[in-house]
Amino acid sequence: MLVSILAAALAFPRPTSPPQPVSSLTWSAPAQRQTTPAMASNGSLRFVVWLDERRRLITFGTRVALDGTPLDPYGIMIPDITSPEAVIWTGEDFAVIGRTRTGRGVVFVGTDATVSASNPVDVPPVYRFQAVSSPGPEARLLFVRYDSNTILYARIVSARGDLLASIATPLSAPLAAPPLGSRMIGAGRRNDFAIFGPSATVRIDRDGRVLANRAVSWPFQYFFSDNIAVAGNDGQGFLLLQQHPLYGESDPTVLACQLDDNAALTGKTATLPLPWFWRLTQYRPVIAPSGQGYIVVNEGLYGDNRPHEYVTELSFDLTARTREVPDAGVPLLLAMEGGPALVVASKGAALYLQPLSEPLATAAPLLLNLSPPTQIEVAVAATPNGYAVAWLEQKAFQLWQTHIRRFSIAGEPLDSAPLEVAPPVANLSLTSPALTATADVYVINGRRLQASTGQWIDGAEIPGVIAAASNGRHALLAVMGSTGAALQQLSSLGGMPAPPVPLPSSAAGSAVIAFRVNLASNGTDYLVVWNASYTCYFECISPPTPIYALHVRADGTWIDAAPIQLSPNGWTPSVAWAGGSYVVTWTAPAGVHATRVGTRGNALDGTGDGVVVDVTSRYEE
Repeated sequence: MLVSILAAALAFPRPTSPPQPVSSLTWSAPAQRQTTPAMASNGSLRFVVWLDERRRLITFGTRVALDGTPLDPYGIMIPDITSPEAVIWTGEDFAVIGRTRTGRGVVFVGTDATVSASNPVDVPPVYRFQAVSSPGPEARLLFVRYDSNTILYARIVSARGDLLASIATPLSAPLAAPPLGSRMIGAGRRNDFAIFGPSATVRIDRDGRVLANRAVSWPFQYFFSDNIAVAGNDGQGFLLLQQHPLYGESDPTVLACQLDDNAALTGKTATLPLPWFWRLTQYRPVIAPSGQGYIVVNEGLYGDNRPHEYVTELSFDLTARTREVPDAGVPLLLAMEGGPALVVASKGAALYLQPLSEPLATAAPLLLNLSPPTQIEVAVAATPNGYAVAWLEQKAFQLWQTHIRRFSIAGEPLDSAPLEVAPPVANLSLTSPALTATADVYVINGRRLQASTGQWIDGAEIPGVIAAASNGRHALLAVMGSTGAALQQLSSLGGMPAPPVPLPSSAAGSAVIAFRVNLASNGTDYLVVWNASYTCYFECISPPTPIYALHVRADGTWIDAAPIQLSPNGWTPSVAWAGGSYVVTWTAPAGVHATRVGTRGNALDGTGDGVVVDVTSRYEE
C-alpha cells in the first residue's frame, strides 16, 4: 500500500545548505492594491493607514512628516484590523478604528511606531461608519444602522473606542428605505454630525440628540453615495458636492450645494469651473474644510486619455478658483489638519502623497509605501549541471511574469540575475510555470534553455503550455488550445515540437473538457492525469469533476484504449513516478486522496476513489 511511500517521504533527508532567496530583494511600488486610506495628525506628525492586499486584507500604516515625507516606507502592520474606518489622535497615540474578523476594534500606534494589542469596540458590524468630528482627543465617531426607515439607530464612540451613546430615535422624515440605506453619507463638525440621505437630512449633536430632521428634495435626479461628497465647517453650515456623470456621456460636472447649520438647503448652488473632461476618473470628489471655505480635488481624462488633476478653492459664498496640478493618480483623501493640505491618491495599485501649499502650489507626489515583489507558484527541475527554479513574479498591478534561474549543485546562483521567460501578462492569461529537464536542457513553458550555458535555444515560449515532464531524453508538453488539451513532444536537440495529440474529449458518453493536466514519466513513457469538467447547461448547478489517467508513449500517442477513472469527483490531481508504479494524488470532499497506478491497467489502491491520506484537508461547505 502507500504506507511505505509515506514513510519514505517522512524520512527524506534534511537540507545540507542554508536557504537563500532565488533573486535579490528589491523594493518598489506595491503591485497589490492599496485602498480606503484614513489619516490623522497630532500637529507635528501625521499617521496614514490603508487596506493592503499584500497579505490578503490587512491594514498597514505609516507615519508622515508634515511636508508629506513617509517615515515608515515599508509600512507598519496594524494587527486585527481587516478594514480601517478612521484614525484619531487621542492626545497620547493614534487610534486606528475599523472592522475586525469578529466585529470592530481599535489598535493604538505610538509616535515611535509602537503598536499595541487590539481592543474591541462595542459597535456591531450592522452599523456603518459615517463620520468623525473635528480632529483631536475630543473627537467622536458616528456609526449608523441602515435596517430601519423610521428610527435612527446610531452609536457614538470616543477617540479611544469607548461607547459614549447608543441612540434609537424616531424620525420625523425617513432618511431612506432600507434597501437604499447604504447610500447615506455623513459629515462631522466639532459639536455635531449631519447625515444625508436621498430623501432627508438629520443633524445630531455629539451626545446623540437629534437637533434637526427634515425631508429634502435635492436639485439633481439621483442620489448615490458613490458620487456624493460632503463636508462641514463650524458656524458655516455644510457643503455637498454631486458629481455627474460618472462616465461622461455629456460634459462631466460637479455641482456644489450650500446647506445651513441644520443641514437644510439654502438654495444656493454653483458648478465647479472644471475644464471639460472625457470622464472623471474617481467615483466622488474629494473635499475638506478650510478656514476660508473648502478645498476640492478632482481628476479626469481628456479625449486622449491624458489624466489631469485639479484643485479648487471654494469660498463659503461658492466663489471658486481652480488650478491644474501634476498628476498623482485618482484622489481618495484630502486632509487639512495639522499642517499643509495633503492629498492621498491612487495610481495603479499604489497610494501616493501630494502636499498642497498656498496658493494651490503643489509638490511632486511621493510613494506612500514600498513593497517587495510577490513571488508564487515555484517549480524546480534538475540536471547534472545543477538545478533550475522557476516562479511567477508580480511586476505591476495585475501583471505577472515567469522567471527562471539556474543554480549549482551546491545551491549557488549560476545566472547573475533571473531570466525572463516571456513578457508580463495580465491575470486572465496567468498560468503556473511548467518546468522540466532533459539531460542537459531545461524546458520552461515549452521554451528550451541550455543547462550548462544559460543560453536560450528558442526565441519564445509555446503558447498554452500548462504542464511538462521528461523521460530523460525529450520532454512531453500538455498544451491547452481552443479545442481542448493536447500532448506535444519537444526534442532536447532543437527543432519544432511534434504534432499535437489530443487528450480525450469524451468519457462515458458525455462531453468533457480536460483541464488541470499533470504528467510524469517512468523513464520511457508517461502517465497523464487530469480533471474532467462536464459540459453543463441549465439543468445542473455543480457538476462533478472526475479524475482521469491515461498511459501515453514518448510522442504522446495513447497506450491505453481509454482513460482510467481514478475518482468520480476531485480537484487538482498530481502525479509522480515512485519506482515501480505511479502515485497520483488529488483533493476531494473527504480530504486528500491517493492511489498507485501501474505501468498498465487500473488503479492499484481503493475501490474507485483511492485512499484518503489526509482528512485534515477535507473540503467543507
